[in-house]
Amino acid sequence: MNRLKIVTSISTIVLTSALFVNTGLVLAQQSSPASVSSSSPNANLQQRCQTITAKISTMITNSQARLQKRQSSASTRTSNVQKRIQNLQSRGADITKLQSDVQQLTTLLNQWISDYQLYITKLQATQSFTCGDSQGKFKQAVQDARNQLKVVRQDGENLKSFTQGTLQPDFQTARQSVKGKKGVGNSTSGSTSSNNPAPTK
Repeated sequence: MNRLKIVTSISTIVLTSALFVNTGLVLAQQSSPASVSSSSPNANLQQRCQTITAKISTMITNSQARLQKRQSSASTRTSNVQKRIQNLQSRGADITKLQSDVQQLTTLLNQWISDYQLYITKLQATQSFTCGDSQGKFKQAVQDARNQLKVVRQDGENLKSFTQGTLQPDFQTARQSVKGKKGVGNSTSGSTSSNNPAPTK
């Protein structure tokens, strides 16, 4: 079984890290008395704010594209798992546990997508405030988006843990049960043959 790869995009992580580094610099400029008396720090503040808002816009666009891929990927994964379960059932495997697993998998995938959608919403919320002139509201909105990204990453870890620790072992158990039934069938067939030898001519 192919491993379920749930990893937050590296580009999102890099852009987010850069975003919060720049945000910290902006906030430092806001709290510095020198920024009030000097035009140069104000110009730097404005430039940094423009960089941050541009990065946020890019992150929103990229995240919306990733959301569609995540939704498609989740649907494909669920469908593939269901097909494998049906295949095992047709071969006589006990699929009771796997049926429960696919329901749990669907729940985890839906949570992963829902939390990612909320992450995008929180990114978009930062655009409601003006960087450098919103009495800390912009900073809080950025922090909220950052915290939500952590939730998304945890969702990915939960999916990985479930797949490796529960789903894959349960598939292995089901496959072994099919092999066990074949072994019993062959043994019974051999025993019947030995108890009923062919008549001699």
